[in-house]
Amino acid sequence: MRKVSNMLQASNSSLSGLPVTSALSILNHAPALRHCAPDLSGEAIHTLIPQDGLPGRVAPRNDKRISQAALVRTQSQKGSALVEFALILPMFLLLLFGVITFSIALYDKTVLTMATREGARAGAIHDPNSSSSSRAQTAASNVCQNNLITFGDSMTPAITATTSGDILTVSANINYTGLYIFSIALPISAESSMRLE
Repeated sequence: MRKVSNMLQASNSSLSGLPVTSALSILNHAPALRHCAPDLSGEAIHTLIPQDGLPGRVAPRNDKRISQAALVRTQSQKGSALVEFALILPMFLLLLFGVITFSIALYDKTVLTMATREGARAGAIHDPNSSSSSRAQTAASNVCQNNLITFGDSMTPAITATTSGDILTVSANINYTGLYIFSIALPISAESSMRLE
């Protein structure tokens, strides 16, 4: 507070000996001096810097330099965020495509399992008008139709039905093609057995 008061006294005492333009300049800065006087510890007290060796004159803050520094800092943060995104994106896509590919593979496995069970159930029922193997293959094919999903060419399951004694075994196989980098052929199979009635 004493420092600000000394500066105000120095500015008032120098008004009488200065030209009119200098006096007007000091008077123009007087509101800023009065505004900064109560703030002894804040940022405003640092703006009371003598300029050109004349007491009481206030050097304006260099807001342009501060804004340029803030702009450079913002651009630097944007650049680092872009680099981080470029590093994380491939791993994120790999994880995403992997989850989609193997989730659908498990779904196809479930469809094949249901198809073989339906085929074994249909073939195990006694019907003198048709063989158990043909009934089993037809029932399994009906379940697989329009229910299997692949990202490659359309696939047709290979369904076989064999009888060993009084046990009917139905098996189904497909070659599943994944998504993009997982586009290799993945064999999926299922098998079910049931006793003939």
